[in-house]
Amino acid sequence: MTVAYKLIKFLSIALFGLLIVGCSREASGVSGAHFSAPAKLTFSFKPGLPKEIQGTYYRSELSSGKFSDDEFYKLSIDKNDVFIKKYGVKGTQSEGTKLYSHKISKGVYIIQDYWDRYNKVILTKSGNIEISHEFNRYDDAVNSEDMTEFYHHKPDVTFGLSPSDLDNTYYTSDDDFTRYYDFDVAGSNYASYVLWQINPDGTESIMERYNHLVAKKGRYNLFNDDGNDEKYTTLSKIGKDKLQDAETGETFTLYKGKGSPKEQAWDLLHVQMKPPVIEK
Repeated sequence: MTVAYKLIKFLSIALFGLLIVGCSREASGVSGAHFSAPAKLTFSFKPGLPKEIQGTYYRSELSSGKFSDDEFYKLSIDKNDVFIKKYGVKGTQSEGTKLYSHKISKGVYIIQDYWDRYNKVILTKSGNIEISHEFNRYDDAVNSEDMTEFYHHKPDVTFGLSPSDLDNTYYTSDDDFTRYYDFDVAGSNYASYVLWQINPDGTESIMERYNHLVAKKGRYNLFNDDGNDEKYTTLSKIGKDKLQDAETGETFTLYKGKGSPKEQAWDLLHVQMKPPVIEK
């Protein structure tokens, strides 16, 4: 099982074990309708999460494979909630409300959820957050050394790329208005990433065609599933709306005009293309 897979499972199913179903309880240990305090614990869990761990943190899971996606996460912690966002997935997942915490030493906390599951959280000297997996036993959480680290510093533009960033967009060459990328995605079963060239007579030529795209840290790799590992194109992210071919240096800018780059090229070439005639 890969580290990336473990992290996905950890974040989507059991991060902190924080999914709460509306039960509230007193910090003093007085039980609510659905809660009985752990028999062996003589201290109290306080409501909410401590202020010193609240904030926004980031994590990258980088793959060594050039045809495998890197994965990026943003973790947001406030007093009562934990939110996790995986880049490339729409929406933000709430991991829990009305959480309880207990401080066991400086910068080290145990988080408890409705089902009496425990996670250890460590605030490092550098301001990062380390989080354990969930445990059914308090002592196991306290003794856990298998921690996942999230970083407090805000990432640069190379962080958080995903294949969906380019879905159904055009990027036109800054060197030649007749060249453009068409990132055409029509559902999960179809994708076509084509570098087009508009000829002087208005017709089109395919310069490159790919059917797969993966997002890496700071770049996208385009390739085909034909077993040829040597044929692929890397487009580096060099600005908010700008890509650069890593091999040729050619830059491309997100097209925001009307219609398509093809129609724009026709106008600039003063070419009037007639629609195809359908014979009956």
